[in-house]
Amino acid sequence: MRLLLPKAYTLVELLIALTLSLLLLFGIAELFQRVGGTMNETRSAMSASAHLNEAALLLREDLRRIPKELATKPKRIADAMDDPDTPSISDSEGYLEIIEGPDRVADHPYVDDKGNFDPTVGDVDDIIGFTVKADPAVPFRGIILGKIAERQCAEIVWFVRGNNLHRRVRLIDDITRNGNTIRIYNDDGEDFATRADLEAVSPEDGQYAIVKEDETTDGGKQRYDAVDGTWRTLFSLDDLARRARRLGHDGVENNSFPHPLYEGAVAGWQYLRMPTWEETNYWRTHGVQYWKTSSAVSLLNPIENPDLWEQPHFFPDLQDRKSGSLVTDGDIRAGDDIVLTNVLSFDVKVWDSLTKDFVDLGTENTAWATSSQSRLPNTWDSWTQNYIDEHGNLDGLPPYAEPLVAIQITIRCFDPASKIIKQVTVVHRFRN
Repeated sequence: MRLLLPKAYTLVELLIALTLSLLLLFGIAELFQRVGGTMNETRSAMSASAHLNEAALLLREDLRRIPKELATKPKRIADAMDDPDTPSISDSEGYLEIIEGPDRVADHPYVDDKGNFDPTVGDVDDIIGFTVKADPAVPFRGIILGKIAERQCAEIVWFVRGNNLHRRVRLIDDITRNGNTIRIYNDDGEDFATRADLEAVSPEDGQYAIVKEDETTDGGKQRYDAVDGTWRTLFSLDDLARRARRLGHDGVENNSFPHPLYEGAVAGWQYLRMPTWEETNYWRTHGVQYWKTSSAVSLLNPIENPDLWEQPHFFPDLQDRKSGSLVTDGDIRAGDDIVLTNVLSFDVKVWDSLTKDFVDLGTENTAWATSSQSRLPNTWDSWTQNYIDEHGNLDGLPPYAEPLVAIQITIRCFDPASKIIKQVTVVHRFRN
């Protein structure tokens, strides 16, 4: 009887089996990769949402602390002109300022990866600055004269540089200041520069704010105050009611009233918005420097249409710098003031009593169409009554006498991994 032996697999059968096995393995690997990628994108999108919500919560807390009296102060100043018996309006609450940047959503300069108008970008050149008082149990902390200090009041400014949302905080130091205008000396025992010295090193005509040593003056133990011709140490709430004494504003030129942050769309400084922590800390360690607030940027040629997603900075020198800083090696406290990255919109709008909607300052056919200050177009300012006395009833008027009822701030950002866009809107009422 002959035994039947099993047939062996042919080479073709083995190749087919191997191919099917490989296809199965590749399919499993692709499945895991897609699942893993989806999980990573989901995790990244959730993280972006969390960061956006944290920034919105911080903004809400800041707005909550703004004294409501500041919202009606310009109206009270304007009304006082018609009634000489009106009591003097105090500056003890500090200031509130809203700057509507020159670029509007409909005509912003940003483009997508194909060079076309980018509809995902909103308004990113608005600025809001104000003074606030801390909750008693949670004071503001910073560095004053080389030591960590706690103070109850601070100046806070929100702005966008590139696609990073910054929150600058400067301590308001009544305790150390005590009205002191006596000249002091720096660590080397040398007297601070005189105004003549400062003007001698000014690169060209324009307005400047001195930047030196600590967190009250963007770091100076003292600064020359062109408003009253004295040397002052640190700041008070009354000081900051004057525009010349605020972050980034004119602090040297005596004839630059009403002290614009920057003038017109041709002033390249508008792309930088405000000085960052990195810049002011670098400047204070490299002698007296200036934040220039007027005229064109002479050393940097702005890019006409940048991509806010990929290359958000207007200047070639800043393209490779995540922070978009003016300085080249100023890593001290770099990014300390950044609260949100990958920002596509920081749009500040005010409530309009005519249209019953939130609008940009300067919008036609609204209560906010025209500013009384030609050098402060689209700027709402709580102002000071002192300007009426110093510059006359017309020149000293606030830009808008209309009181603020409420403001709306829209923050939009994107997640680089998933390309998902997130947005949150914060509405704050100043009065019922």
